[in-house]
Amino acid sequence: MTKEKKYERKRRRLNITVSDQAYSFLKKQVTNASRFIDRLLEEAEKGIGGAYITIAPIGVSPSRGLNTGPADYKSADEEKPQEPLIDEPAPLQEKRGTPGSPAPRVMIGRGRYRFTYAHVQEYFDVALKGKSAHHIRSAKSHLLKFLQEIELESIQKDGEAKNAKIFGISAILTYPALLQYNKYANTLKSGTPVNNVRAFLKYFSNRDADEILKGYAESLTYVSPKEKSLFAKEGGKAAITFEDVESDIALYYEAIKSPDKQIATKKALYRNIVSLLFGITTGYRVEEISRINTTMINTGITNGYFEMPAKLTKTKANRVCPIHPAIIPFLELLKKVSPDNPFNSEKFRKFRPTVGAQISFNQTRNFAVKYWRNYGLDEKLRAAIMGHDEGVVAKAIAQDERMAVSEIYGKYTPDEIAKAYHQTVGENFNPIPAGLDLPTLESILTAPPKYGNRSKQNKEYYPKQKAKRQAAAKQKQQK
Repeated sequence: MTKEKKYERKRRRLNITVSDQAYSFLKKQVTNASRFIDRLLEEAEKGIGGAYITIAPIGVSPSRGLNTGPADYKSADEEKPQEPLIDEPAPLQEKRGTPGSPAPRVMIGRGRYRFTYAHVQEYFDVALKGKSAHHIRSAKSHLLKFLQEIELESIQKDGEAKNAKIFGISAILTYPALLQYNKYANTLKSGTPVNNVRAFLKYFSNRDADEILKGYAESLTYVSPKEKSLFAKEGGKAAITFEDVESDIALYYEAIKSPDKQIATKKALYRNIVSLLFGITTGYRVEEISRINTTMINTGITNGYFEMPAKLTKTKANRVCPIHPAIIPFLELLKKVSPDNPFNSEKFRKFRPTVGAQISFNQTRNFAVKYWRNYGLDEKLRAAIMGHDEGVVAKAIAQDERMAVSEIYGKYTPDEIAKAYHQTVGENFNPIPAGLDLPTLESILTAPPKYGNRSKQNKEYYPKQKAKRQAAAKQKQQK
């Protein structure tokens, strides 16, 4: 059999995209995709309505597997190096994307995807629009780390330092690379990085209508490396009782009464006492309590509650913060002792071990979860005050009362939430331990300085001490 003429027509590289169905057909049934497309276009140019071409699966001849030529015969098509079904672009030296501009499609081959800084930028501009700055910073850090953990092509940084700012990056995602990243992510303490990467991949799978990429995203899982228990452990968040609170407050109280403590230390210890009282009576998170200022406290004292602005809460939702009537006198003294910074989680951690106290600040929130129901407060209102996910709260209320979600917020006003709190927790729970005497605390914390004003101290106290030192030094010289 005469060998086919060498295929010498000038070829041009063309990047195209096809549907998953077409791609599967070309992959399984066509030996040379370029030649196949050529013939289809030639027939279309001749004006023929349809083109019928005999094909067979790769590795099988069109004559149903019967090779009519010699055993060592190869056609010109078989001798010619096979071209890829879809041309893969060369790696990009990609730079920061322009906000608002769409990034290229991510698929560069079956099961292969290229992500660049432009894709990260688009994800922020579209999917994360309106999110808090903290959320965006966290997501950006996790996504850039993800791109560095898969098949990194190129990266541009502002300097050589390890934490230098990244302004350009390009990386290839394949399923083996995704599995390797998932393995790494499961060594982390939190599942947030996996959640952010999953949301990132889902966004582009939806944008590009790519079922394979969607499968990649859904395959990401996180299993915490921490050992978990289905019961409260000693010292754990849930293992806290009011007796524990009383014990710690007694330790702070005795330290404040000690003559050996400096006044600044005593004020810090008093702030820890009020932090415990405020935490177990509001159920707020540590970071939320630390953002409360004197103005909010004044409003709460006057009205029985204040509204915590959405920008200061973790869930970014306005919340009611009821003030327990029993702690109001202690808040009044706190305003005098620490007017600029009523609550401070870092100082709480610093001074807690100095007196041997055991309860950490974040345990107070779990006290509210565990015990408030004993005082008669409706579970849904408790969740609304404490700031559990508002979507979950709304769903629970709607199911319980057969209400539409849109009707929920009109039923429970801030006044009604605060009133329900005061009629239950406010009346049935006394958070002030026996023996904690407010007048004693006030006399200690607001007493005038021991040596009067500074000028008198300089004129009378320091000269006497200087004279004593001089006399001691003179006596030592004589010996």
